[in-house]
Amino acid sequence: MANASTSSRLGDGLLGAAVGCGLIVSGACSGQVSGASQTSTSTPDEVAVAVVCGAVDDAALAVFDGATCPWALLSSDGELRLVSSTPGVAGLSVEAPRPCAEAPGRCRWEGATSSVGPGLLAIVEGPESEHPVEVWFGAGLDGERVLFAELWWGERSVIDHTEVGPIHTLTPLDCGALVFSVEGRLPEAAGGEPDPALLERAGAYGFEGGALVRTGPVADASTCEPIFPALP
Repeated sequence: MANASTSSRLGDGLLGAAVGCGLIVSGACSGQVSGASQTSTSTPDEVAVAVVCGAVDDAALAVFDGATCPWALLSSDGELRLVSSTPGVAGLSVEAPRPCAEAPGRCRWEGATSSVGPGLLAIVEGPESEHPVEVWFGAGLDGERVLFAELWWGERSVIDHTEVGPIHTLTPLDCGALVFSVEGRLPEAAGGEPDPALLERAGAYGFEGGALVRTGPVADASTCEPIFPALP
């Protein structure tokens, strides 16, 4: 009889706790009942917080996807800045390559995001043609500024009296760090050797002395991924 009485009191207590909890917060009820019965070690459910991206300026020179929200390249009073629409993410100053600083109207911009940070392509058009005459890649490796290095080196190819750029190019790769590899960009690359000046510039890259420069060779780039799906 004592056992039956004890069970009855315990059952009444649990029922009362359940009813009482239902009047307050249904989520808390489960925790309180479990605590009373000692049969559950559940923790409160995690709440996913949605990130609300900020507006992107219509005057942006380039807009591209970031890890969470888009990046936008903006120009103000001759200064370039890469701004994220993710709340709380600091913008980066952009030190434009020489031809874009001298003639901004000749440059068009593309962007991409990788594990090494946001990256920019500066595509310099010729004075008499829309075909590129120079291509530069800029990286925001330190989270504060974007610095550039030139991707085209050596003799340019000419088709129908129009310069179409070199046969080979440096290609920016994401290897967990920034790497430039030599790749063919025109059909003639299948039967020709890359320019020695280009080969000398392939390798790992980083910031040194306020510039984006080669810091050493790379033994194997087979597991790396191109930062841009296609280059000019």
